[in-house]
Amino acid sequence: MTGALKAPQWPNAALDLVCAVAFALLLAAAAGPRIWATAPVPAAIGFCLDTSGSMNARDIVPSRAGAAVLAIRSFVNAMPSGTRAGLVSFAGDAHRIIPLTGERDAMVAGLARIPPPNGQTAIGDGLLAAAALLPSAGPRAIVLITDGANNHGEDPRDAVRTLAAAHIRLDAIVLGDAAFSERLRSYSLETGGVFLRAGSAADLTARIMRLTTVGFAVGVPRDCTEACVIAALFLGAAAWLAAAGAAHR
Repeated sequence: MTGALKAPQWPNAALDLVCAVAFALLLAAAAGPRIWATAPVPAAIGFCLDTSGSMNARDIVPSRAGAAVLAIRSFVNAMPSGTRAGLVSFAGDAHRIIPLTGERDAMVAGLARIPPPNGQTAIGDGLLAAAALLPSAGPRAIVLITDGANNHGEDPRDAVRTLAAAHIRLDAIVLGDAAFSERLRSYSLETGGVFLRAGSAADLTARIMRLTTVGFAVGVPRDCTEACVIAALFLGAAAWLAAAGAAHR
């Protein structure tokens, strides 16, 4: 009967454990603990726009080329602070249209200089020209917008190897139902990028906005000393209150 009336021992053990955890947190705080977290960082983005003759097609309104320009303009209008962008166009060869800049007005003005669609499709030349826009380090991406297979100039496979070696991400968006899509998908995967299709102007705008505003992050150390101290004080206070309450029963 006496054993049945004996007070359970687990509350004392629990208080001891809470006190031990609080003490351990204080020791950790004294060491200046850090945790690693990811944080978004501004990126440099090179748009690589196909202006070959097939971009005149009107299966996408107002045309494949027109929808691409409107989508890039939408990105520019919402360009995150610190992000820089530039643009090259390519048909039979590649042309730098907008040098890398963080100025929205300069980007918008440059879009008016994109040549009308005409000629062949030199994807490899376009990729290398877009890479030349970008800095030598930091988060960088090329956004390729095309509707046709390479049929002129540099082999795209060699250009993609150059991008991968420079740690430049290639995101490819194909317009229409192109037969060469799987090849473009493999190019994107080789650089850690993504491949998407766009069947309308709205699709294209949504793809560009998503590709160019997410996906760039770095690990940064965060000081958690204050959190450790607060947690230790909270646990210590809770243990003291629990012990005081038990003593008055």
